[in-house]
Amino acid sequence: MGQQESLEVSAGLRINPRQQRAHEKIERILDALASLLHSQDAAALSMAAIAREAGMPPPTLYHYFPDKLAVLMALAERTMQRVDSQAEAALAPFRLSGGHDVDCAALVASIYQAYRTEPGYVQVLRACNSSQELKQIAEQSNQRMADVLVQVFASSLPEAAQVGVRRIALMMAQSCQVHLDMALSQTDDGEAAAIVQEAGNMIEVLYQHYRVAYLGSAAR
Repeated sequence: MGQQESLEVSAGLRINPRQQRAHEKIERILDALASLLHSQDAAALSMAAIAREAGMPPPTLYHYFPDKLAVLMALAERTMQRVDSQAEAALAPFRLSGGHDVDCAALVASIYQAYRTEPGYVQVLRACNSSQELKQIAEQSNQRMADVLVQVFASSLPEAAQVGVRRIALMMAQSCQVHLDMALSQTDDGEAAAIVQEAGNMIEVLYQHYRVAYLGSAAR
């Protein structure tokens, strides 16, 4: 992927950065970690190695992050924000149609590829898959995507109907996240592809349920 926009990363940080210079340093740190993860296992990395790769003294790194897990979580959060933004952009053309004709399988596959190509994320996931911090970051991502899906699916529906739509949207987001994480954790590409395909099928079922339950005959 090309140059990515700077995002407001908060996971793992010691401080709340306010100046652009601080945000730029955090980006450098996360880019350094992502680069190191291409060739080294997360468990073998040290804060000193991350600081060296980022071109800064270790005290500067510790000024922003208390430990390696915090840096890993910040990279995970940045990745999820970036992928969420791509998914939102992919869904944007469907807003005016109330979510008609969304190809769920293609959308899930594209989100999977976005995660796979985002530097360092697969390694972070494999290292921290059971951590509570990662689960919290994933939940925030699911909430963001549920909000996007409601905008796509329910913008033309009465407010009372939007409660049910958001329930389905959150189920779609959470199901997608869980199964994509499962696929990303695989070392067998064939098995990963099969999981992604089945995830797309599951999301399609929820999508079709939404169309029948909330759009009625217009969806058939």
